[in-house]
Amino acid sequence: MRFSKIYSGLLLAAAGLSLTMCNSADESAQLSSQQGIFDFKASPDVPTDIDAGATDTALAAYAWQEFLALNWKSTYDKDGHKGEPDLTWTYASDTLPQTATVVWETYAHRSELSPYEYPMRPFDSACKYSYRYTPKPGANSPSFGLLHNLDETSEIGSCNLVAFADSQNLYTDTFRVRYQAKVNRTEYDYIRNTFPTQDSLSNTVARTQNYLKARYKDSTYTPSAPLLTLPDGSIEVKTAWRPLGKNDDPSKFLTRTVIDYSSNPVNNVFTYTNKTYGLIGIHIIHKSKNHPSFVFATWEHIGVMEDRMRYILLTDNAEYDTLGYRVPLRAHPIPIISMISTDYVHQNLLPSKSVWQNYRLVGVQGTPNNNVATPNFFLSNYVIESDSLLAFFHGSGFADPFNAEPNVFYNNSLYSVGGCQGCHGGGAQHTGTDFSFIVNSPNLAPDAVAGKPVGGVTKLQLLKQRLK
Repeated sequence: MRFSKIYSGLLLAAAGLSLTMCNSADESAQLSSQQGIFDFKASPDVPTDIDAGATDTALAAYAWQEFLALNWKSTYDKDGHKGEPDLTWTYASDTLPQTATVVWETYAHRSELSPYEYPMRPFDSACKYSYRYTPKPGANSPSFGLLHNLDETSEIGSCNLVAFADSQNLYTDTFRVRYQAKVNRTEYDYIRNTFPTQDSLSNTVARTQNYLKARYKDSTYTPSAPLLTLPDGSIEVKTAWRPLGKNDDPSKFLTRTVIDYSSNPVNNVFTYTNKTYGLIGIHIIHKSKNHPSFVFATWEHIGVMEDRMRYILLTDNAEYDTLGYRVPLRAHPIPIISMISTDYVHQNLLPSKSVWQNYRLVGVQGTPNNNVATPNFFLSNYVIESDSLLAFFHGSGFADPFNAEPNVFYNNSLYSVGGCQGCHGGGAQHTGTDFSFIVNSPNLAPDAVAGKPVGGVTKLQLLKQRLK
């Protein structure tokens, strides 16, 4: 589905009203012609870097180049190799709505990056998901070796999200949104080769966390031993999925057979089954030499705001949990340049039948900044950061999510960043894992949907404890 020509024309006219969309007079002049703004091609090669301080226009192009490369058909179905593009395939030659296995799908799952049982296995190994409480198979002999293991049912332990609430705002677990996080070979092999045991990794993470705590108080403080620093080229991909409803057209979604879990674990034991889910959201974060704090980019299905979504808060803090359920809001509008970039890709780089015609760029964050007026400052995805804590995040951490205090240490300076980057800074960089929520994760069990989670605390509460 393409943006309408009228809508595109309105976007182009509005884009000329503000330099916040392009940050330079030359780029502003180019907005008179959509074709003149972007000039990139679909390629299997993931871009390695982008200039520090790149404009929003350049970041949008960079993000789409990542997206197109990571959604390139992989060689996995031919040779079992993970993370490798099939160079005999192109978007232009693919006339089917659904594509075969794509590159990012073959990345390692978070429970493989941080297995409960060490050692880590080689990146190209068959999928094996490691938890303390091993899930049990449900009906119909389900597979536990699929590429998609939807073991997260919450938005970082903050809320659960469901689709298709009825006219009384009632909802059913049938359309629960589920998530998974994956990591590329570069990051995976760094962790596997550098930290042969869980203790060696945890000790370095703790040392890194202590260094950052001291560094925030004393700018002259130096570490006494090596810190955890993920290598340039590290990529993590987080995705959001839901079952399709009776009125959904499956050809409009990337659909996959996935592993999902029972809502009510018994004695910490989860039952898993295999079901068909549709992709509705995707985050890509990418570390590079010019962007040691990662570039954050996010996409969503074009229909998410029409799916009658409701979220249920998991925190017991009355400040956030007063209504029981809430309707997600588009807290901050999708920047115009993101919309124009989506239009460019849909019209110029994808076949009309491509399933990716149904996904749009929400926004991109590059070099950290303190300017709340920038279009992507509060970057969030409708189905991955649905509640107010995540959509409006601008604080020093999850204990103080809105205090506008520093949360990102970048280039020997402190920044107070909002949105995805600020959240990963305050919630992951501060805990010693270099902006990654999945490095050094305990992975006791898949997330609970109903009842108390494993250990009696939510993931969000655990993160708050780590930040104290």
